[in-house]
Amino acid sequence: MLVEPDNAEALAAGLRLAVAAGPLTLETRQRAGARFSVEQSARELLDMLARPTPASPASVVEELEQLILLESAPPPAGRIGLPVDRPSPHDTTAV
Repeated sequence: MLVEPDNAEALAAGLRLAVAAGPLTLETRQRAGARFSVEQSARELLDMLARPTPASPASVVEELEQLILLESAPPPAGRIGLPVDRPSPHDTTAV
């Protein structure tokens, strides 16, 4: 039985269906054993655990709220309404 990844409700529903279906037949267990080894299952589990966890909406909101509380950075030079001393590209005296 396959369930939608990253969906706890789908996993719970799948587990309920699997328990309700009862034990697997010997043939079904043998076919499953031929397709999935303990080594493969362990490797895939470790790979999944090593992946970064996706940010939850609540954690994103919390981080944004923390950013809002930070002091503003000073504006970069030349951006506070004061002209920057640069020659005009049309200035022929600088050549």
